[in-house]
Amino acid sequence: MAWLSNFSNRLKLTIPADGVDSSLTDFPVMINLSSSSGKTGADVTPVFDELGDDHQKRFAITENDGITQCYIEIEYWDATEERAILWTKIPTIYSSVDTDIYFYWDSAASGNTAYVGDTGDTPAQNVWDDNFKLVMHMAQDPSGGSGAIKDSTSNANHGTPNGSMTSADLVDGKVGKAIDFDGGNDTAHVGNITFASDYTVMIVVYPKVTTASVLFAANWAYGAEEGRTLKWDSSQGWKVYTGNLNNVIGGSLPLEYQLITLTSNSDNTVALYRNTSLLGSFSRPILAQNTDFWIGSENNYQNFCNCDISAIYCYNEVCSTAWIKATYHSNWDDFIVFQQEVETNWLSDWSNRLKLTIDKDKIDSVLVDFPINITLSSDTGITNTDVTDVFTTISGSSKKIAITTSDGITQCYVEIERWDEGVEQANLWTKVSVVNSNEDTILYLYYDGSKSDNDSYVGDTGSAPAQNVWDDNFKLVMHMSQDPNGDVADAIKDSTSGVNHGTPAGGMTSVDIVDGKIGKAIDFDGNDDSIATTASVAFNGVATIDMCIKLTQPASIRGISMSLTNVFYTHSANDFIYFHGTSDYFRISITTVECQLSIVYDGDTSTSRVCCNGVFYDITQQPGPTHDISAWSGYITGHINSDITNMSGTIDEVRQSDIVRSDAWIKATYHSNWDELVSFGAEQEMPTHYYYGYITEGGAPVSRTVSLYNRSTGELVSNTISNVSTGYYYLTTPMSGEHFIVALDDDAGKDYNALILDKLLPRGIE
Repeated sequence: MAWLSNFSNRLKLTIPADGVDSSLTDFPVMINLSSSSGKTGADVTPVFDELGDDHQKRFAITENDGITQCYIEIEYWDATEERAILWTKIPTIYSSVDTDIYFYWDSAASGNTAYVGDTGDTPAQNVWDDNFKLVMHMAQDPSGGSGAIKDSTSNANHGTPNGSMTSADLVDGKVGKAIDFDGGNDTAHVGNITFASDYTVMIVVYPKVTTASVLFAANWAYGAEEGRTLKWDSSQGWKVYTGNLNNVIGGSLPLEYQLITLTSNSDNTVALYRNTSLLGSFSRPILAQNTDFWIGSENNYQNFCNCDISAIYCYNEVCSTAWIKATYHSNWDDFIVFQQEVETNWLSDWSNRLKLTIDKDKIDSVLVDFPINITLSSDTGITNTDVTDVFTTISGSSKKIAITTSDGITQCYVEIERWDEGVEQANLWTKVSVVNSNEDTILYLYYDGSKSDNDSYVGDTGSAPAQNVWDDNFKLVMHMSQDPNGDVADAIKDSTSGVNHGTPAGGMTSVDIVDGKIGKAIDFDGNDDSIATTASVAFNGVATIDMCIKLTQPASIRGISMSLTNVFYTHSANDFIYFHGTSDYFRISITTVECQLSIVYDGDTSTSRVCCNGVFYDITQQPGPTHDISAWSGYITGHINSDITNMSGTIDEVRQSDIVRSDAWIKATYHSNWDELVSFGAEQEMPTHYYYGYITEGGAPVSRTVSLYNRSTGELVSNTISNVSTGYYYLTTPMSGEHFIVALDDDAGKDYNALILDKLLPRGIE
């Protein structure tokens, strides 16, 4: 399924075919976003957690293909209440198969003003096709004067409140808002509407009394064979007036919200519906085509309605019973099944995960097989997130973790540089196959204390999984996180498969392992401390060197030496940094004392590049090139000759590559090392998958015990009882594999199992 670009979150919204009697075209549906949305009461408040009140239209709705956008009207949005009412037009709602649409949101996305609008904006008007002559959600303050109650269509047939309406008359409706008509003098006058000979008027209304009241009047003119008035009369029931003629349909008036629908066609047949049921029909002359329209009264002088009105629809066609039924269920928020959908699958049976987002704005061009730092602590990443729950959940083992690509299931190799449960801090490295520059790159960190150690993909420095983090172009990677005490041979570990470990010298002790920029670092005393790797590495004339240093003494301080003739150090006079051969050097001026320095040999012996903290410097060759890097032995500080002083300060990361790393690579390395490349999302728990459907017998809905079983084990997962009125059932499972469903025929004393559905995959994630 395609995913709409620039949006990181989405909900799948499914309209079950079972609830649609015949296919509908250009049907506007209500999208209720709240803590209890749709048929199953889904909690979709994470939308508000990310977007807040200042949403800036950073959301979208698409058709089933996931990318073709639908227009959206915002009726209501309140992030404090965590509630919104949206409307969107769906090109086709099917009766033979479920209809899926997708709701996307992302606080980092641009405002989607081409497709999303407030009531009255062009995108919002596009939700309602030309057959709609009036659509009012009754969501505006009725004390606002002329035209205060807005028409959502392009006709702009706004309503003017009359009577004694105040702001207090804007009340909670069936789902969104409503206007309270007091039965005394409250009414709303819309003005002239042009109706066709076939038309439909719908009103969502909550009567507060059973006494006589008028719901609406169109061109009311007593004694004339024109106009239409819909009225409830407590002594007679429903009455539809045409001028001075009326027809009594009878029926009842429950004091509850209901959808009342009046249709009239060109053969003078008038029909009245309550919710989805036909109350009656009769023959009467048609409504005048150009007519004033009054809501809540015959006019502003008599027969006022004591009711709350939540919506009005005037439509220039006779709506089908399928359309009326769908309108009812949509307005009652009983039309759509919401499911939280992620961009990925879920790694099998892992209970928790964090979403990691690599900020595209820190990536200048696409990077391949790029190693990133993942720091786990109480204050980590771009957003300073507390992720210490990882330590609580998997206490006692650092390898009960996994990192995947954006698909949620393809694992990445992980090196554990450091894991300290005592202080709840860890430093991990993982290789990302592709880091994008045009959109954020998504990873997932899974953790589960019940899992076995993930030894195939996660390892400590020196293990095969850890070495796989660093591609073959890395010739040396040292995190400087091992204890240098005692100058033990190969004590400082190389993370690559080249195992070019380092040997401390100068009498280093355990005190010299200190806190660094990333995890731990080694402190060099400026006297005789050094670390050397004696292996020779072929670089083929090009190389990239990276290191993180923090200087503590403004003297001639060595940083790193790659051979007897290639030294990188600082100068006491001007804090210049030199990179020089036997008698040649390149010079730049850098004054920062804590930095990531990167040097690039590009094969041209007269030029090199130097970068400090992601910023590149132009450097000048002086006096002439004599580089020879065909084979280097690497020294990390060290006493090369008597006129160069050893480093005083800390070194945190050292890397040598036998290729020219791009500017984008070096800049991203800096942001990663400084823990400002990745954002951590909220903790996610293993999703609950769901199944739903309908149980019928002889075509009629029935109440039955419905049980869900795991097909691979035969385990009973969950059961429920189907709804006696609709036959609807809803079942959940934590497992994503195949299941089967059994209905227990417990009607009339029978007791046997009927296998009704087999080899089922979940319909979605709750």
